[in-house]
Amino acid sequence: MPDVAKLYMYIFGAIIVLAIGAGVFRSVRRTGQKNNIESIELGMSEEEMLDIMSGYKYNKSLLKNNRVKYEFRFNNSSSYSYRGYRTYQGVRKVAIYCKDGIVEEVRPYNV
Repeated sequence: MPDVAKLYMYIFGAIIVLAIGAGVFRSVRRTGQKNNIESIELGMSEEEMLDIMSGYKYNKSLLKNNRVKYEFRFNNSSSYSYRGYRTYQGVRKVAIYCKDGIVEEVRPYNV
């Protein structure tokens, strides 16, 4: 009987370790968004920037003078409404402007 109890304890311990590990990886993935933004540099190619930001949804706008605007939104937010007004907290956005395939401007909002 003591061997069965030890086995259950080992299984329970492994489940706890896996659960804690999953939470740590989830928080690393969330903070990785900011690290991706910080690794964008002016003068890098548009393809390099898109590789760094791969996995995130974006809007692409074509502007005058061969400029392209990429707008990334990171929704780690919560929202609530009170008397018909909805409030959002934690919405982050970054706009990246490219010209002729080169990153020329990075504008972070709420980062």
